[in-house]
Amino acid sequence: MSIAEIIPGVRTLSRGEKFQLAQMLLEDLACDDQSEIFKDGRVYPIHTPAYVPGAAAQLAKAWRRGPAHQRSPE
Repeated sequence: MSIAEIIPGVRTLSRGEKFQLAQMLLEDLACDDQSEIFKDGRVYPIHTPAYVPGAAAQLAKAWRRGPAHQRSPE
């Protein structure tokens, strides 16, 4: 079935039904994306200050200095 065949039927749906359809499609897309990104049985690193000595102190120092002292993105 093509999108051209589906659109006229979708336009006849109520507002609530359109939201339900949109939610279902977004959930399907999210599941498809995750299946490509994350594979069963693999290990993925979690980057947190707990695993990088001094990172929390650096973040706190930058926060105290405020936005005027932050580097611009390169």
